[in-house]
Amino acid sequence: MNTLNLIITTIVGIIAIALFVLAYQFISKKINHEEEGKLKTAFAIWIGFSIASFALLLSSALKAVSGAIEVILGIAKTEIIEKVALFTGFTFMWFVVTYFITQFITAILLGKRTDSIEIDRNNYNYFIIKGIILLAFTFTFLSVFENFLRMFSPVVNTPFYH
Repeated sequence: MNTLNLIITTIVGIIAIALFVLAYQFISKKINHEEEGKLKTAFAIWIGFSIASFALLLSSALKAVSGAIEVILGIAKTEIIEKVALFTGFTFMWFVVTYFITQFITAILLGKRTDSIEIDRNNYNYFIIKGIILLAFTFTFLSVFENFLRMFSPVVNTPFYH
């Protein structure tokens, strides 16, 4: 059972990271992120901070997936895909919420700016500040996210008799 848990958790992590990269690639098609064949520094910084933030959230989700798989394997194997999809979906949703909070706080601190214009200008200082805000909110709300995932984790009810 331990190897099955490890294999499923690894596959879930790889698929979630691949989906995140594909989503970012789809979103960034509108943005001119290359200059003379090189990746712009501002875009690279923003992608780096975004991946780091998503990886933090995904690590918490993978812990919850691993715990859920251990419990589910003892009860019924049919719920594994449901819990994996639920936890992965919550990870993406939580990242989007954190992203919009970062957009809001950045607009308050630095004024209303458009990311595509800032990438065109290669304003990497803006994206360093924005990335730090994103990581700060991710770290701040990480324990809330873990508690949120625990609400949907399967529980084994063991009766305690005196």
